[in-house]
Amino acid sequence: MDYKHVLSIIDNESEKFDSVITKTEKAMLSAAVNAIKKLDVDASGKIRTTTANIKLLATIRTKLATVASNKEFMGGVKSVANAMDKLYKAQVDFYSKAFPQKTLGENVKKKHQALQQIAISNVASGLSQSALTASVVEPLNKMLLRAVTSGAKYADLVDEFHKQLESSDDSTSALAKYAKTYATTAMTQLAGENNRLFTDDLGAEWFQYVGSVIETSRQFCELLTEKEYIHKSEIKDILNGYIEIDGKVHECEMNPKTGLPKGLIEGTTEQNFQVNVGGWNCRHQLIPISELMVPEHIRAKFKKDLSVKEKAEIRHAMRTESQVQDIKARWQERKRQNLLVSKTANNVLKVASDFNVDSTLLKNLLTLNDINGIKAETKVLSQQILSIKKWENKLKPLIPDVHKLSKRFSLPELEIVYASIKKTLERWDWDFESFTALEKLRKSLAYEISWMETKGKKYKTWEISRDAYKHKLAEVERRIEMLKVKDSIKNDVDIIKSSKSKIGKKLLSDFETLFKKDTSDLAELNKLAELIASKSKNILARRQNSNTEDTSQFIPKSSEETKQDFINYISSLGKTVKENDIVVDNGFIHLQNTQHFKIYNGNQIETKQEHYQLWNHSVKGSNIRWGRAGYVRTGNSMLINQDFRETKVFGKLNKDAIAKLKAHGMTIDDLKTVKLLDKKISGFSLPIPILVTRYVESSSLGKIFNTTFQSQNISELLKEVGQFASRTRMSRDPGFMSASTNELQNVFYDQYDVKLSIEVPPKTNLYFSDNYIESEVVFGRGTNLEYLSSSIEKTGGYKHLVIRCRMIK
Repeated sequence: MDYKHVLSIIDNESEKFDSVITKTEKAMLSAAVNAIKKLDVDASGKIRTTTANIKLLATIRTKLATVASNKEFMGGVKSVANAMDKLYKAQVDFYSKAFPQKTLGENVKKKHQALQQIAISNVASGLSQSALTASVVEPLNKMLLRAVTSGAKYADLVDEFHKQLESSDDSTSALAKYAKTYATTAMTQLAGENNRLFTDDLGAEWFQYVGSVIETSRQFCELLTEKEYIHKSEIKDILNGYIEIDGKVHECEMNPKTGLPKGLIEGTTEQNFQVNVGGWNCRHQLIPISELMVPEHIRAKFKKDLSVKEKAEIRHAMRTESQVQDIKARWQERKRQNLLVSKTANNVLKVASDFNVDSTLLKNLLTLNDINGIKAETKVLSQQILSIKKWENKLKPLIPDVHKLSKRFSLPELEIVYASIKKTLERWDWDFESFTALEKLRKSLAYEISWMETKGKKYKTWEISRDAYKHKLAEVERRIEMLKVKDSIKNDVDIIKSSKSKIGKKLLSDFETLFKKDTSDLAELNKLAELIASKSKNILARRQNSNTEDTSQFIPKSSEETKQDFINYISSLGKTVKENDIVVDNGFIHLQNTQHFKIYNGNQIETKQEHYQLWNHSVKGSNIRWGRAGYVRTGNSMLINQDFRETKVFGKLNKDAIAKLKAHGMTIDDLKTVKLLDKKISGFSLPIPILVTRYVESSSLGKIFNTTFQSQNISELLKEVGQFASRTRMSRDPGFMSASTNELQNVFYDQYDVKLSIEVPPKTNLYFSDNYIESEVVFGRGTNLEYLSSSIEKTGGYKHLVIRCRMIK
C-alpha cells in the first residue's frame, strides 16, 4: 500500500500534456516563421520600420493565438480536467486501505465535488485562448514590435522565435513554461485539497511528504522528503524554514518577499500547506498517514498526554530569541498580505455586482480562504471589469448613461443602437461655427426625436436613440447661444483688435479660449462679452477725443525728428527699417520699398471675413453690377462712389440715405461693403504724418476746385491753379478717396496728367489695405482737402501737374 498510484496519475497526465504542448509549440513556431517571412526587409537583412510591417503584427498575433489554442491543445486541457476525477478515486482507494479502521464520511464527497468544480473551472479559464494570448502570445507580440520598430535583423528574429517556442534540455518554451506549470499545479493542488479533506475527516495528525526528488527539486522539498514523518504541530516551524531531521534542525533558504522558504507560493499558511505544498509545478504531496506507521521513538516526542499548548511551549522554548522574532515578523507580514488580498477581493466583488460580472468562483474561494485562488480570480474579474469599462467609454459619447442601460440591454443590442445613431449623425454637417449649419442640425435632431417618439417606438431601444438625439440637440442649442454671444460683440472685437490695448487683447484671448469649449459656462461667456463691449466703448471714446484735434493746425517737425518718430513707430510694431531708406518730404513720410507692408502686418487691421468683404469677391444670387463685388482691386469702387456723388449722400447712413442709394442702384452687398469700410476707416489711424498720391484727369480739376478752368493743358492749368491762395479749401467729395503711399505703384501714374500730392497729418482716419501692388489706402467719405501749392514735375518719366494739398478735419 502506497501513494504512488495517485502520483503516477499526475505524472502520466503531465507527460501526456507535455507531448501536446510540444506539438502545439512546433505548430506555433511554424506559423510564426511562415508569417514573419512576409515582413519587408532591406538589402542588409534588417526589418524595415514601415506601416505595412506594423499592420502585419496584428495578423501574426491573431494567428499565434489561434494556433496556441488549437483543437489538440484544448483536447489536452480536457484530459487534464478528466484526470481530476481519477485522482479523487485513487485517493479514496488509498485512504480506505491506509485507515481500514475508519470510514470516509459522505461530507468528504460533497466538499470534493465543489472543489473539483472550481479546479476544472480554473483550468478552463487559465488555459483558455484569452489567457494564453495574455500570458504567451502578448510577450511574443511585444518581441515582434521591438524588432520592427528598432530595425532588428530578420535572422535574429527567427532565432529568437526558436528560443521562445522550442523547449530543450537547457530551456523551456514560453508555452510550456506557462501551460505545463498551470496544468500540473492545478492537479497537485486539487489532490492537496482532497488530502486536506481526508485529513480533517480522519482526524489524522501524522503526514508524509511523498513524491520523487529530481534534479529541479527545491531544497525545501528535498529536506521534507528526507524527513519522512511529519507531525501536524511541526508545520508552523516548517513554513518558517526550520525542518528537524533526526534531531538536527535544518534552516531553509528564505524568500524575503514572501517570508516563506524559497519556491513556496506567496500566501501559503498552515491551513493551505497541504494544497500548495512546494510551490508552482511541484509534484509532491503532503498525505495523512496512520499513527501506527510512525516509529515509536518518533511518536514519543509528540505524546498525546501533552496538550497542544504544552507542545507549542516546548517548541517555543527550543527556539533562539532571533528565531522567535523572525517567525513573528514573517507571520505578521503574511497576515497583512492575506488581509490585503481579501480586502481587494471584496472591493472587486462590490464592483463586479454593479457590472453584471459572474463572481461565484471568487465568493467560493473567499469561503475556502484560498489566498492564491483569490488573488488569481480577483485579477481575472478586474480584467473583465476593465474590459467592460473600456467598452462603455467607447459608447459614452453617444449614449452617456450606457452603464445604467447595460443592466437592461445586452452588449450587442447597445452596440447596434450606437452604430445606428452614429450613422444618422454622420449624414449631417457638424460645423459648430456656422449659424446656418447649426439651425439645420437643430431641425434634423428635432425631427429624429419626434420620429423616435412616434414611429420609432416599434424598436426595443427607441428611448436610447431618442435620448441620444436630445443630448446632441442640447449641445447644438447651447452652441447657438454661444455663437449669439460672440456675434453680439463682433464690432467690439474688431475695435479692440485694431487698438494697442493689452487688457483688451487679454479679454479677447480669454473669450476665445472659453468659446472653443462647447461645455463652457454661458454665464461666464456673457460676462466676458460684457467686459469686451465695455472696453471697446472706452477705446472708441478715447479715439473720438483724440480725433477732435484739428489736423489743419498740424505743424510738421524737422526731417530728423520725423525720421526718428518713424523709426520708433516701426520698432513698436516689432519691425525694423534702415535709416537710409526713409524719405521725408517737408515733414511727411513718403513710404518706400516694403514699408507699407511692414505697417499693415504690424497692425491688426482686419479679420479674414472683413478682408473678403472689402476686396474683389463674388456674391451668389445677388444683383452684381460690375460682375464682382467689393471695393479694393475692383471697378465696383467707381460705381459705389458714383452712387454717393450723384445722390449727394454725406455722413451717417440713415434710412433716407440708404433708400436714395438703393434707388440709384446700390446693392445690398455694396451697402454691406460701405458700412464695413466706414467702420474700418473710423477705427484706424497712424501716429505719424505720411504723404500719399492720387492721380486725376485734368478735366476733373474744375470739380476739385469748384470752378471752371479755361484750358486742359497742364502748363496753362498751372497758371490758373497758381492764382489760388495757399490754404484754400477744395471741394468735398461725397465718395471714398483712394490713394497710394508710393506714387509709382498707383495704376494711373502713366495715364492721368494731374498728381495730387496729399499731406496726411497724424491721427487721420483711414483704411490701410494690404493691396501692396498699388500700396492703396482709403480715406472716408466727404474728405476735406486744402490747397497748398502747385508745380510741374516728372514722375517715372511722365510730366505731371503736381498739386500739393493737405487733408483736414
